[in-house]
Amino acid sequence: MGRARCQDAPALYDVVLTNPPFGGKEGKDAQTRFPYKTGATQVLFLQHVIDSLKPGGRCGIVIEAKGREIQEAITQSRAIKP
Repeated sequence: MGRARCQDAPALYDVVLTNPPFGGKEGKDAQTRFPYKTGATQVLFLQHVIDSLKPGGRCGIVIEAKGREIQEAITQSRAIKP
């Protein structure tokens, strides 16, 4: 039933507001489609959100204060322009 509700959802979004999962670890198979390789669920989730935004799209996301790894992932994805 869950998949049926989502089948008509758009592939890309103008705005995403989210609170990602923190503290989890994923295996290498979950990392294959992202440029920044990590097992941290919050960083993988952030990369998924970035990939889900339309060009010029915006994201509001809760992140941890110790976000060095998150900063590196954003930089590698070129989601923020210098």
